[in-house]
Amino acid sequence: MDRILIENIQVSGRHGCLEQEKREAQPFRVDITLMGHFSSAAQTDSLDDTIDYGIVLKTVNRILTGESVNLLETLAGRIAEELSVIQLVENVRVRVTKLCPPIPDFNGTVAVEVERTGLG
Repeated sequence: MDRILIENIQVSGRHGCLEQEKREAQPFRVDITLMGHFSSAAQTDSLDDTIDYGIVLKTVNRILTGESVNLLETLAGRIAEELSVIQLVENVRVRVTKLCPPIPDFNGTVAVEVERTGLG
């Protein structure tokens, strides 16, 4: 199975359980792995035979800048569900990372990764 990796997509959004997170946009990073058979694209060199990265980026942007949700699991799940219906996608893996979580005495990141089966 072939993979297309789109990594380090950075978008600001208002997501989290705290009021502060709903009020002030914070940075998120999204990493996408799309799995399928892309050998036709390698031979034809045609965008029609593969996945348009622009569509993936627009989907991620729309979800991250859209309706506020509480959980990273919700964001990752919504992105994965939408990407899983793209033609040629057999599996999709989505990781959403909150780069600056408002957790006292913590300077790291938190992330959720989900995987969904596509339509192929």
